[in-house]
Amino acid sequence: MKKTTLREKIGQMFVCGFPGTSMNGEFIELVKKYKVGNVILFKHNIESLAQMKTLCADIQKLIQSETGFPAFITIDQEGGAVSRLAEEELNVPGAMALAATDDEKNAYTAGLLTAEILRGCGVNFDLAPVLDVNSNPNNPVIGVRSYGDNPDIVARFGIQMIRGLAEGGVLSSAKHFPGHGDTSVDSHLTLPTVRKTRAELDKVELIPFAKAVHSPLSAVTISHIVFPAIDKDVPATMSKKIVTDLLKKELGFSGLVISDCMEMKAVQKFFGTPQSCVGAINAGIELIFISHTVSTARDSLDEVFKECENGRIKAEVIDGALSKILALKEKLPRADSLSGNPLSGDRLNEIKKTIADLRKKTITAYPSAAVRFPDFGENPFFVGPQPFIITNVSNDVDASISFASHMQKEFGGTAVDTSIDPGDAEIAKIRAQAENASAIAAATYNGHVKRGQLKLVRALAELGKPMLVTALRNPYDLGCLSENLLQRGVCGIAAYEYSNSVLSCITDILKRGENCEGRLGLTIPAIDMAE
Repeated sequence: MKKTTLREKIGQMFVCGFPGTSMNGEFIELVKKYKVGNVILFKHNIESLAQMKTLCADIQKLIQSETGFPAFITIDQEGGAVSRLAEEELNVPGAMALAATDDEKNAYTAGLLTAEILRGCGVNFDLAPVLDVNSNPNNPVIGVRSYGDNPDIVARFGIQMIRGLAEGGVLSSAKHFPGHGDTSVDSHLTLPTVRKTRAELDKVELIPFAKAVHSPLSAVTISHIVFPAIDKDVPATMSKKIVTDLLKKELGFSGLVISDCMEMKAVQKFFGTPQSCVGAINAGIELIFISHTVSTARDSLDEVFKECENGRIKAEVIDGALSKILALKEKLPRADSLSGNPLSGDRLNEIKKTIADLRKKTITAYPSAAVRFPDFGENPFFVGPQPFIITNVSNDVDASISFASHMQKEFGGTAVDTSIDPGDAEIAKIRAQAENASAIAAATYNGHVKRGQLKLVRALAELGKPMLVTALRNPYDLGCLSENLLQRGVCGIAAYEYSNSVLSCITDILKRGENCEGRLGLTIPAIDMAE
């Protein structure tokens, strides 16, 4: 360590990203000048498994030649709604969907398969699982990314995901400590505050993290949220009381502590990204994420270097972080052990089938497994929004996916794509179009936040037709189905994600007349449509 320069030490503490499917000149120059030691990949970086493997090999070659150490190549491959892989069939179901199987072994399988896919392509660090307890149904950013609203269930399933990733040879990071489940705003866009007492946090938010400390967990991701009961002055990212005193000392976590992206508005807007990086390091965070903008990364690296030179960041803080980073990197698989084509041939098909079977187990009937789905008849009416970006953690929208068009292709009838949040005029027009339908199937996508979708569902239900409502992200949307509507035969499906894979799974169940295997493991509160 004595031979490592300060610039090289700081570079090891940063994780940066770039646009496109290959490293551009600006990013390469960043690595060469600032000795950045780690990378984060997003969906825009990946077009195929083969391309991803080549890209990871190129990243390792560049970073090892410039720094002398292997790179952490990280990715948010949670499964379900937050999946970065190009091949849809290789994205495992998300957390809430897996919890609906009521068998935590499925979370282990999801972790093990994810690790096999990622490691085969050269990714060695999965920024998963989410250990947030989704205690607020109106949470705009977590929702289905959580295993549910029960902290013990979240712990059980999350720890199995961690074990699967570890056995598959991939590092993991539990997020977003000390808990992002009870927020009503998105930290990508503004600064949330959770005003629970410490006793309340102990009973809910902290339970999964406290239990995961004793699992083979590699890292913990700190959230950009203010918890006044612990530290009223700064978000957790910059709070020594939360990072060092609570996580490291009180809970006893000795692994790597990492930041959420420091370009998120929760810190960028209110504190400034470069200055926040300094605060995060002094709080005890050892790995800093600047996920998108090279110029912001340069400014942040320069700011940290300056504050190290003037003594605001102590040398022992940097050396301590570096020791943990390099110790973890020593455990990484050698790049030359990943030679050959990634997951080619029969094994790739086996994985796809296993994931498809797993996804089928997650599909959940509402209000109970005893639901009988309607016969669509000769003139069904299919309606719903296309996917849209719900939060900044979402992938770019795939405009080719449409619930209505997919269902029409399979069952005939009429298909209508709606706007994200239909107004009264659009609702009246669609209602009129559906008046002669033999049955109605409507989809929602975070309708509990975009209430126009739920108003449309209720307006269509008033027609008295056989009706199926599919929640394509958060199952909380199904709370718009009043007891009166359920008694009249309107029923629902919780699908937990909006993808071609899940649409195919739903149509297969409907065509075969099968029962859904999933079970709701969380409370669906009734939604007052007068609000």
